[in-house]
Amino acid sequence: MLSAAFAASALFASATANSLLPRNDQVPVAPCAYPYTAFLYSGCYIDNPPGVGLRALPFATPLEFNNMTVEACTAECKSNGYRYAGLEYYGQCYCGASISSAAAPEAECNFACNGNANEICGGQERLSIYQDPTFPDADNIVESDAYASLGCYTEGTSGRALEYSQYDFLDGTVMTTELCLDTCGAKGYPYAGTEFGGECYCGVVLGNGTVPAADQTQCNMPCNGNADEVCGGPSLLNLYVAKNLESAEPCAPPPVSSVVVPSSSIAPPSSVASSTFSTATTSCSIPSNSYTAPPAPSTTPSSTITPTPAPTSSCLCATPSAWAGSKAVAGYQMPCVGCNDVASQRSSKPFKLFNSKNFGQCPAYPKGKQTNACQDSCKTQYDWCLSYANSCRYKNNAPESFQSANFRCRKQFADCYASNKAVKDDGRCNTTGSNTPATKPEFYSWCKQWLGQWFKN
Repeated sequence: MLSAAFAASALFASATANSLLPRNDQVPVAPCAYPYTAFLYSGCYIDNPPGVGLRALPFATPLEFNNMTVEACTAECKSNGYRYAGLEYYGQCYCGASISSAAAPEAECNFACNGNANEICGGQERLSIYQDPTFPDADNIVESDAYASLGCYTEGTSGRALEYSQYDFLDGTVMTTELCLDTCGAKGYPYAGTEFGGECYCGVVLGNGTVPAADQTQCNMPCNGNADEVCGGPSLLNLYVAKNLESAEPCAPPPVSSVVVPSSSIAPPSSVASSTFSTATTSCSIPSNSYTAPPAPSTTPSSTITPTPAPTSSCLCATPSAWAGSKAVAGYQMPCVGCNDVASQRSSKPFKLFNSKNFGQCPAYPKGKQTNACQDSCKTQYDWCLSYANSCRYKNNAPESFQSANFRCRKQFADCYASNKAVKDDGRCNTTGSNTPATKPEFYSWCKQWLGQWFKN
């Protein structure tokens, strides 16, 4: 696979201990809170024993050991700009721009994650490594001419502008711009900088308050290895960036377009999928936002089945008109946010996001949190959509490319999120009765039927 190929052969860094990188102590950014393309598993890799100071992935995250999951680790590495996330010894999480160690037998990564026993978090001195697929292919990462100059920058005010010093790997007496850029590029770092004539630094982000120098001519020290080149100055960097080493989708909210938010008179969305749905179901009839229960799924949908209409005014969230009904990417619409099916809970938690046919597993929301519920519905739809997009990556006859599907998923999520920023509680769930359109048994029966056609079990 792509991730394994990059990890095994595209890295210039050697798999020997001498090429491993020291742990990094940069101040971490909080885990990515926005939807992002899922990391792909790269394999089991060797990590050096504690105490030797050299590890396969240099950035040690501050995540809670007892709650570790694959998702938590990849979200942390995503927000901090790293290509790779590695989990080790039940609950340790590390990040890196490259994997600077050799692969290990897969059976040696066998420790269950503390936060999810169904996931693997490495082993004893072994890393379960995942790759962010939104980074470009790394075939040409060692070429210095891939970098563009950003000019003269100050060092950071509370630490280094670029966190990874190459002092232990390069001879500063022969420093040149090309030597520094080749070294940083070989290790997968998009940022590189030369300083004080013979120093070289690499990084995935600019940090600690570094800014362009007010006087660009202050970067004026000749490189020790080539007097015709400039290698920064005292506490000043000649800074370079290689865009082909950066993620095409950094941690950020998807671009929000201008959308017309549907009024309360427009039919709200419907549930058509689940967290365990199969992308193969695109051959089924695609439900619309008309709240008509779909026929039973089949290879060739039958037109002789008369579906039972669902109660009106059953779901709370708005669907952007650009993505309504069959316009939803791959037909996977928003799951419904309706009234809690457990009448005794409605006084404290009136709302429920129906994203599983087992209603007991569906999240319920207290009064005043209807906006959270609808935005969670947008996020759930986005997760389902990404499953479709990822299926396009590996199918020869996919209806569209991964890039196209992924872009549309992000756009749909952004519009959905914007449409549900201020959802009002219209009081439809303020009852313990079962005689309103939103609380009738017919609605819950219809909702379970609707969800059932998209679940594998």
